[in-house]
Amino acid sequence: MAAHPLLLDTSTPAPQSKKDRYKPMQPKFASIRANARNVPTPPPAPPPVPTVAKENPYAAAAASASAETGFEGAPRERVGRSLRFNPKGKYVSMANQVRQDAQLEALKQRIAESARKAGLDGEFDTLEKNIRVRLFLLLILLHNLIDIL
Repeated sequence: MAAHPLLLDTSTPAPQSKKDRYKPMQPKFASIRANARNVPTPPPAPPPVPTVAKENPYAAAAASASAETGFEGAPRERVGRSLRFNPKGKYVSMANQVRQDAQLEALKQRIAESARKAGLDGEFDTLEKNIRVRLFLLLILLHNLIDIL
């Protein structure tokens, strides 16, 4: 009785390192081993082509700049920007202004509805002008108060 072809393999096994220990093993079928033997050898690599060193125009500019200043690549001091904070209460005053505008608009709506019910449309125009004047004066007053604070 003849021995199995895999048992007759006399090639030395690859050295086992810690990295190779966890890699999957290559199959040892007869057809795969025969194909591995029939692989043509790769042609020799072509000789390296000598490269011509070109002058870097940027390096030449840097060298001339360093000759003028005496420093080679010395970093410049970085100037930081100062922090600009919003004034205290800026958004609070803006929110109060929006609330006052909304209240004024609601008041105008109520006055307009009551004037329509009473049939005083002509007087409503005069009333609206008075409200606008008062609103304008109120805005000027608020603006002056904000400047004072």
